[in-house]
Amino acid sequence: MDTVYEHGEFTVRGALIDLFPMGSKLPFRIDLFDDEIETLRTFDPDTQRSIDKVESVRLLPAREFPLQKEEVTRFKARFRERFDVDFRRSPIFQDLSSGITPAGIEY
Repeated sequence: MDTVYEHGEFTVRGALIDLFPMGSKLPFRIDLFDDEIETLRTFDPDTQRSIDKVESVRLLPAREFPLQKEEVTRFKARFRERFDVDFRRSPIFQDLSSGITPAGIEY
């Protein structure tokens, strides 16, 4: 990926790191000098032009739904307890059981 447009995307091009954190209104551009951050700016995802310098960026996980083995096991048990459906026919149940994050699960 060369250009960052949407939440959760990032790209590294030489000394530039562009990232669009979850929950952020705008993406950020980190300009490095060696192993130091030289500048940190927001930018317009459409034009890719810098907007404002900022002092910090808050990075949140791209997924809030845990996919660790114990959490998936807990999900499967609770799904069977709470829903009166054939879990073998549930795409969400099958996807999560296979370690796949179903589309829209965060929303």
